[in-house]
Amino acid sequence: MYFSNHNEAITFSYTYGRPLEVEGKGAVCRDDLDVFPTAEQDWPAEYSAIHLTKGITEAKAGFLDAFTGMETLILDRTVRRIAMTPALATLLRQNLVLIRGEYDTYAEEFAKNNKLNFLHADIFLALDRDEKHFENTFITLRFYENGKAGIEYDVYSPGSSAGNNGGGTIANEIPDDFYVGCTVEKFADHFPAHLRDKLLKNEELKRFLKTANMRRNEGL
Repeated sequence: MYFSNHNEAITFSYTYGRPLEVEGKGAVCRDDLDVFPTAEQDWPAEYSAIHLTKGITEAKAGFLDAFTGMETLILDRTVRRIAMTPALATLLRQNLVLIRGEYDTYAEEFAKNNKLNFLHADIFLALDRDEKHFENTFITLRFYENGKAGIEYDVYSPGSSAGNNGGGTIANEIPDDFYVGCTVEKFADHFPAHLRDKLLKNEELKRFLKTANMRRNEGL
């Protein structure tokens, strides 16, 4: 994890195989890339997927330009503006950057305005906590670039010694048209009863199902 020297509210965190998560509140700028613990000056170039998470509202000029290896840009619905520069426009075009986010948000508008491909962001569904075995399972609805979808179960279990974790990741493919005619109640029927309340309260899931069905009905 890196912490911005410029703005103590901005942090950068990374888990292997996942996007670099830019976390905090408000706008991010080029100066935020001066971080501690000390990193190489061009450290942003190491990351191919960047996620501006909930709370980030804007990326000012020069911030995203530094991520020269960027192939995927994920924008939370709180993001309202990305300042374009000639360098960023070239980067987006040359890398064929995939934009991800929710339907009917700035992310989709940004992709359209810059003639970039758009894919709905993955939706975190619920945390399933097994108190008896001290095990946590993070359940996510994933959307893949090939048009497929799946439910991912990311399991974390205590290991045989202190500080050691077991578990693993299981991904189950689901039908491409799983959302057709599907309400959040019907979706929840496919999961254990103890997760039902969490799923019914998942606002992002509800928005996706409603919008995806509306677009299908309108032929979009």
